[in-house]
Amino acid sequence: MIEVRYREDLLLFSNWFKELLRKHFGGQFGFHLEFKPPVKVSTHVRTVHNMEVDVVVTNGSKTIGIELKEVDHDKAIRQAVKRRREFDYFYIVLDLSVSTILSVLRNHPEALKEGIGFISAQDNCIVIQSYKIHKREGKRYLEILRFIENKQQD
Repeated sequence: MIEVRYREDLLLFSNWFKELLRKHFGGQFGFHLEFKPPVKVSTHVRTVHNMEVDVVVTNGSKTIGIELKEVDHDKAIRQAVKRRREFDYFYIVLDLSVSTILSVLRNHPEALKEGIGFISAQDNCIVIQSYKIHKREGKRYLEILRFIENKQQD
């Protein structure tokens, strides 16, 4: 369920989000004829370490964390680096142009080293795709998330 609480949550309703789903869950969106569990999009989720992530996308055992920020790129990068290891993939969505994001990244090589992807909401595109670093932590997070969801349904 997508719950809009803050103005930055509106950044999700763009073509870049559909492209992100196609890249990571292509089978479900027309690239392959295979059936996978449904994609679940949750907003404002608490992680195992009690940190909030703006958006969590899950499909089977694959997890994607997304941090949405209109302009505060330094804060977004600090948050993403802290949360990164709990997900298979992690993205920062900034309401900045591609050229501005690339300029910002010159001062933040740690973000690229951690496999964090970047998306320009302003130009509506994925600037840098996230890559997988530590699968084990993402699976552990997913198991705990499922446990919590099951408890909430009881």
